[in-house]
Amino acid sequence: MQEKFADRFAVGIIDADKRRPGYLNEFNEIASSEHIKLFRHPARSHFIILVNPAADGFILSCAEIANVNVADYGLSPKLKEFTAQTKNVMSNKDPRFKRLFRSMKGIGEIKLMESLISYLADNTYQASNDRISEIFQTNE
Repeated sequence: MQEKFADRFAVGIIDADKRRPGYLNEFNEIASSEHIKLFRHPARSHFIILVNPAADGFILSCAEIANVNVADYGLSPKLKEFTAQTKNVMSNKDPRFKRLFRSMKGIGEIKLMESLISYLADNTYQASNDRISEIFQTNE
């Protein structure tokens, strides 16, 4: 992001690992929810969405809140096994994950993530911190 998108709009989504990229230190936190924090760079049109815990735990938590049984999609409800399934390089094309995400569309923090990414994509260089805060408040 810092090098390849230096003069362009960019959104990164990262896990809240123990090791955070040094570039994140240049960002300001704009808004947060239970599992999502949004950071904005003060001089560039760069945003980072920090997912806590890591994305796999976030997905399982959202599924639980949505009353969705991930086992119905051929996925493990146990974090360790689910993490192994999400680490598969082709998981983004895996029909099980596609069906799982469709079943949770519009629910809880999945809806927040959808709304946030949609807003940022539609308002690349004009995104308003106030509007971003409203998106977080609306989706609580």
